[in-house]
Amino acid sequence: SEHVGVVRNAAGLSHACAHIEGAIRAHGAANAFIAAQLIAQAALAREESRGAHFRSDFPALGPVARRTFLTGANAGAQN
Repeated sequence: SEHVGVVRNAAGLSHACAHIEGAIRAHGAANAFIAAQLIAQAALAREESRGAHFRSDFPALGPVARRTFLTGANAGAQN
C-alpha cells in the first residue's frame, strides 16, 4: 500500500510493478500476485485523478471518464 495507496504517482507505481514482477518470478503466479499486478498496472495506466484515488503527478480529472479493461493477457504491455 506504500506505492499503490490512495495517493500515487508514476515512480511509486512503477516501483510497485517491478516489485510484484520480482515476487512472481521468485514465488510463482499466485492469485494474490496477479491481482496486485493488475491493480498496480491499471493505476499506472490511468493518468488522472478520479474518485478516491489521487495521482499526485496527474492531479486533474480527465475531460471524460472512460471505461477501460485490463486482462492478464495485456497486463505486461502496460509497463
